[in-house]
Amino acid sequence: MNTQMNALTLPTVDEEIWRYSRIGELNLDQFELGKVTTKIDVSSQAKQFVSSQTNIAPRNATDIFEELNVRHAQLTAISIAKNQVVAEPIVITHSLDESGVVAYPRLVIEAHENSEVTVVERFISSANAKSLIVPVVDVRAAQSARVTYVAINELGASTWQIGYQQAVGQRDSMMKLFTVALGGDYARMRA
Repeated sequence: MNTQMNALTLPTVDEEIWRYSRIGELNLDQFELGKVTTKIDVSSQAKQFVSSQTNIAPRNATDIFEELNVRHAQLTAISIAKNQVVAEPIVITHSLDESGVVAYPRLVIEAHENSEVTVVERFISSANAKSLIVPVVDVRAAQSARVTYVAINELGASTWQIGYQQAVGQRDSMMKLFTVALGGDYARMRA
């Protein structure tokens, strides 16, 4: 894992979007590839919409963290059929309790025409887990689809998070994306 990461270049504070960050403190060599434990709380009606497979191709990565997520993604996919309304929120909880690991959860939400869904994605870790979590959420809303997405960071005081939210909506679609940061040694979410 470390050899693959060394081939990519970390950003620096010289880049505008990283200027006031702590990116200079990050040493990817201290982490081994790990996995989050993912729990999905969903009504019996909505279970049919959640899987670990998707035929949605990832977008071209714009930085090292997206690239690493594409390479090592631990995928959860939600696909809502045309005219389907999921009445209750789908709650996804990713837990990372091991120190010295980096994990790459990726959530793909595909809302087909005139569908509706609310997804809550939680990230938690133990208080002393010195790790890195690099989540990506990819939301795609077709014509007239309605998607609400809430990310909640409840990480322990030793865990870093560097995440990315990307969303594309078609005509008359509505997407609401929210991020709540309640923890972590360093937590950053780009959109």
